[in-house]
Amino acid sequence: MQRSDVWKQHLLIEDFWLRGYYSSLINCRVVGVKVNSQVDDYGTELWPVIVFEDASGEQFECEISRDPEGNGPGFMFGLPQYSVPEHIRKGFESLDGNDLKTMMKSKFGV
Repeated sequence: MQRSDVWKQHLLIEDFWLRGYYSSLINCRVVGVKVNSQVDDYGTELWPVIVFEDASGEQFECEISRDPEGNGPGFMFGLPQYSVPEHIRKGFESLDGNDLKTMMKSKFGV
C-alpha cells in the first residue's frame, strides 16, 4: 500500500470521527461563554470555553483546544468579527504597577 493511500484512509477515519464527535452538539443550545486560565512554566494561557445545554436540560462545557491532545488553547473560526470596545481597551491599557498586579491576580491567579 502506498503512503498516499494510508494518508487518505487516515483522513477518512478522522473525518468520520469528527462528524460523530461533534454531532452530539446537534439540538444543544449555547447558554454561556467563559475563559479558563492555565499557568505553567511558560506563562498563562487562556482557554475559551462554551457552555451548552442539551435537550434534557443538562449543562456541559466544551473547552476549545488546538488539538485533541489538549496541547494548548485554540480558536474557533466562523464567528462574527468582534472588537474590544475602545473604552474597555483603554481602561486595560491604563493599568500599571499594583493595579495591574491586582487585576492579574484576581483574574488569572498570577
